[in-house]
Amino acid sequence: MLDFLKSASTPPNDLLGIIRYVRARWRARLAVKGSVRLIAVNVGVFFALAYLMQWSRFTPASILFSRLVLAGSIVASIYFFIVKPLRRRVSDDQVALYLEEKEPSLQTMLISAVESSRAGRHWESSALVEKLVAQAVEKCCEADTARRAEHKPLRANGAIFASVVTAAILAVLLGPAFFRHALSAMLVIQSVEAAAPYKIAVTPGNVSVPKGADQTINAKLSGFSAQNAVVMLRRDPTSQTYEKLPLVLNDKGVFEGIIFGVKTATEYFIDADGVKSSTYTLKVVDVPYVDKLALEYKFPAYTGLDPEKIEDGGDIAVLRGTDV
Repeated sequence: MLDFLKSASTPPNDLLGIIRYVRARWRARLAVKGSVRLIAVNVGVFFALAYLMQWSRFTPASILFSRLVLAGSIVASIYFFIVKPLRRRVSDDQVALYLEEKEPSLQTMLISAVESSRAGRHWESSALVEKLVAQAVEKCCEADTARRAEHKPLRANGAIFASVVTAAILAVLLGPAFFRHALSAMLVIQSVEAAAPYKIAVTPGNVSVPKGADQTINAKLSGFSAQNAVVMLRRDPTSQTYEKLPLVLNDKGVFEGIIFGVKTATEYFIDADGVKSSTYTLKVVDVPYVDKLALEYKFPAYTGLDPEKIEDGGDIAVLRGTDV
């Protein structure tokens, strides 16, 4: 492994090897520079989407939108910043000119050597060509031109890449909690409903209640806190108007309230600081009930009282031993 790294970092000592080495380092610089742009752009897009999701209170629609936008941004960035630049073909002559621009002392020696050594050119003296190539290679090796041509750009882009990645990681770890919620919502593979970090558990949810009865509603917040919460009621399915019923926070950290006199099917959901629960329905059912209660009291013999009839009775309060 060490031998491989050493050979990869050491410029070759032949003309075509030097050309290939410089071309590879030039392409590496493009890849690193493109990676810096890719990371910077998508980190910016991520933070913008995180603020958007926080503003919308991490609704499923906002999570799905953010996932699509971030995925599109990553794909587009990879193409424009990495794939497209690396698809550019660079000839040996262009690399030679590039090296001569970086090392003016080469003058036109390198491009002349490349042109002279190209296959199919036989009119020059072979000895002259060999000498020209040898001089060009020697000059490149003496000045360490092949390595120095891309050394500073590679180091600079590498440092920028590391800085951007480090800054992004620190911002997520040390920044507001919704940054971490957003990262999980966008990168963890799960449904948008399950990915939402802010949830409200509602009791009893969908339930059937006797007509005219009262119904207790409890709401427990998960992933966030709120000072106030309300039940939004819609007693008429054809209406778009909701009735607002405040809830009270009990000593167990649960919001609770009562919906009085449920006479028709009622839709409801909880709203706490902009976070909304799923919508539930209270179905109304007719159950048996006592319309009229007639009572007859037969008192013990020791009382000497005659039996008594009560046509519209209710609670019973009589002497011990009385038959009812």
